[in-house]
Amino acid sequence: MLTMKNISILTLLLILSDQATKFLATKYLTISKNTGIAFGIAIPQTILITANIALLLVLIYFIQKELDLKKRFAQVLTAAVLAGGFSNLADRLYHGYVIDFIDVPYWPTFNLADIYITVGILLLIVFYGKLKNAK
Repeated sequence: MLTMKNISILTLLLILSDQATKFLATKYLTISKNTGIAFGIAIPQTILITANIALLLVLIYFIQKELDLKKRFAQVLTAAVLAGGFSNLADRLYHGYVIDFIDVPYWPTFNLADIYITVGILLLIVFYGKLKNAK
């Protein structure tokens, strides 16, 4: 199906961009090693990795069931959320932590994957009525 191909390609490109920025950040910037979840809340890695995988599977199920993936905007938001989730999961599996490097005042340090997830979910919520499958 063409839509799944579009989503897969964009997801891969976004994962590569996140991983490339993390690689460069480790070479040239001060990074934060986030072993917890959002805002650095501590949780054991095995629970965190299991929960991450479970959430990604639930998200994939929800997206396939609820969204009209023929719509380009739905494809882009789906790719963004999946890329963020899979890229941070890759960090946890490979490093044992997520590499964060974007540091703004009064906010926890974050990365591109976090932006993909946050913006993607927010826009999916806001535009859900326009992106859902017609029943």
